[in-house]
Amino acid sequence: MTFDFSVTNVLLLVIAIVTTACICWQSCRRSGFRRKTLLLESFRFLLVGLAALTLFQPTFVRQIEPEGDSVVRVLIDQSSSMTTEDVGTAGSLESREAAIEPLTVAENWLAVGPNHSVEMESFAAGKATVDDESVAAETGSENEEGGEKENQPQNRSATNIHDALYDVAANPGDVRAVVLVSDGDWNIGKPPSRAARKLRQLGIPVHTIGAGSPTALPDLALTNFDLPTFAVVGKPLRVPFSVTSTLNTAADVDVKVNLPGGDTRTVSLQVPAGGSVDSVVSWRPSKIGSYQISIEIPQHPDEQVFTNNAQTLPISVRYESLRVLMVDSYPRWEYRYTRNALMRDPGVQVNTLLLHPDVAETGDGPGYLDAFPTTEELSKYDVVFIGDVGIGDGQLTEENCDQLTALVRNQAAGLIFLPGFRGLQSSLQTTKLDELLPVEMDDQQARGIRSATAAGFRLTESGSESLLTRLETDTETNGKVWSALPGFFWHAAVVRAKPNTNVLAVHASKTNRFGRLPMIVTRSYGTGKVLFVGSDSAWRWRKGVEDLYHYRFWSQMVRWMAYQRTMAAGDTMRLIFTPDRPRTGDTVNVLVNAMGNDGEPLQQGTITTQVAMPSGKVKTLNLTSDSEASWGLFRSSFVAEEGGVLKLVTRCRETAAQLETELNVRGVPREKIGKAARLDVMQEVASITGGYAINVKDDNLDSVIDAIAKMPPPEAIKQHYQIWSHPLWGLLLIALLGCFWTIRKSQGLI
Repeated sequence: MTFDFSVTNVLLLVIAIVTTACICWQSCRRSGFRRKTLLLESFRFLLVGLAALTLFQPTFVRQIEPEGDSVVRVLIDQSSSMTTEDVGTAGSLESREAAIEPLTVAENWLAVGPNHSVEMESFAAGKATVDDESVAAETGSENEEGGEKENQPQNRSATNIHDALYDVAANPGDVRAVVLVSDGDWNIGKPPSRAARKLRQLGIPVHTIGAGSPTALPDLALTNFDLPTFAVVGKPLRVPFSVTSTLNTAADVDVKVNLPGGDTRTVSLQVPAGGSVDSVVSWRPSKIGSYQISIEIPQHPDEQVFTNNAQTLPISVRYESLRVLMVDSYPRWEYRYTRNALMRDPGVQVNTLLLHPDVAETGDGPGYLDAFPTTEELSKYDVVFIGDVGIGDGQLTEENCDQLTALVRNQAAGLIFLPGFRGLQSSLQTTKLDELLPVEMDDQQARGIRSATAAGFRLTESGSESLLTRLETDTETNGKVWSALPGFFWHAAVVRAKPNTNVLAVHASKTNRFGRLPMIVTRSYGTGKVLFVGSDSAWRWRKGVEDLYHYRFWSQMVRWMAYQRTMAAGDTMRLIFTPDRPRTGDTVNVLVNAMGNDGEPLQQGTITTQVAMPSGKVKTLNLTSDSEASWGLFRSSFVAEEGGVLKLVTRCRETAAQLETELNVRGVPREKIGKAARLDVMQEVASITGGYAINVKDDNLDSVIDAIAKMPPPEAIKQHYQIWSHPLWGLLLIALLGCFWTIRKSQGLI
């Protein structure tokens, strides 16, 4: 039993007792010291004493001695990266896994002392190969910090150090210390430091034993090899790739690119030490069908990792028929040359709506329209050009703008803003199309800005790397071409690019308070894409080279903007999936544009997609529509749990339509052999929790064992029962007070 003694409490107790004693004495004396009065006043004195005792906060303390020894939890990393052979000295290297093997033997931890028991636990168990396809999805649930705790099973190709530590923090039990044995190379989950902070709050130190070298093994690796899911017959396809080196010296590498039809290309590169070199090969497919493109590099005498020297990707080749709508007000030069370029493209079908605000007639000729398309007709276009045209009599209407917005948002179409010197596009800022515009315009200069001398484009870093602005195969040559292109004498008055946009090119000389003026800007909107070109003088690029660069630029842009719509299309359904080349563990978003039998977008319907995995497992997705305004768009998602070719079959119950396509999932594990060990991660975890951080090759395990052995045994658990604040104590005082007044009343004293 404990009491809270203080000067104030003692003073109040003395005053209460003295006062009560005086009152009791007076009452007894007046009654002639009758027996009943003596008993009643004694009861009064007891009642006041109990009430005064409450001031001292009487607390009953129960001490519980701990049962058994305290626990030392040893967490051992068994992920694939632990097979990297980089522990030791040159000529005598062993794998990280072999280096930590003595730490997995319980007998080697006996020195921690008799008061501590050792529990060994492995995480990221199993070994992965480059073909491992078992990476689980990165989904989460709430954790103690209001964030997310990764709640996924351990797998063969991923390391989650955060969850290994968090499991200890969530259920500490008798754990007094943790020993983390790992290379620190985590690749899923949250940063380990978050779980370390929780362990620090619990007073549990984490001693870390790092395994591996802080530098990567000597290696030449093929990286950044990627392809679209399909190519078009007769159209050149660029096959990009990179070679990355962790060698100590520069290396001459002959990259062999194996194209369909027995076409083999060899690209000679010089890769600097510790650097990377990008390159690209152009291929023009001639036949439809399914093919594979592979790239390989020879083994270098100094490299120690050979699993990343070759890659293969599938690609389908098919015919293409894109539908493009061009809307403009006057037949300016940019309109004429761009229209001619697209009409001469065998894979593009062009329709034109040429509005003349000053006259009643519209433009006439092959492919010309008399009026803006209906909703059903508009849904068939893959890309729409909006030229120097706005809202007003003889131009677009608010309804037309709403239709275009829905086309891009819900049906993955592309929209190209191509303003002109009449400034008619400025009126579109009062419509829904303003949401799509990638830039902020200067309202005070609606007609744009003219100059007496020609100005040029300057590619941004993003533009230099983008295939959209690739006019030449080589990056350096491409930059020179853009610098030498004939300039423009007019450009739109742009203030700056909006957030979440991609600026590919800027004005070569003009700036404002936000930097250089953006000239070519792209963005995603809903399921579609938007492009803004701030000058109408691309037709001048024909000077001296005819249609070489002008045709190539618009051909690339149109196909990029229509890419998602053309992934898989039937008569009444179109399937879109993102990303188009997912990896194992990625979430694949499935979007379906469905039309009714009348050709109108289906507002309500039952759309299902069956996903057949390579293992034979079948998953059925029930696609839902966001709202009535979704304009025939249905969506769902699934996790690509397996690598290989997935077969997707989409059905619509209302129209009995069926659409089949294939999705290739790249089975690339997250675990990489030969990467540098993340010893900084291990040191951070130890520093946060107050533990030791050592390296397995330093042979100083004794410092960790001594630190654990010197830890005092767990203290007894004390349970406190606060009597003074317990409801029963209050009820007891009230009951005694009631009895006291009842007795006084029965004796006629009240």
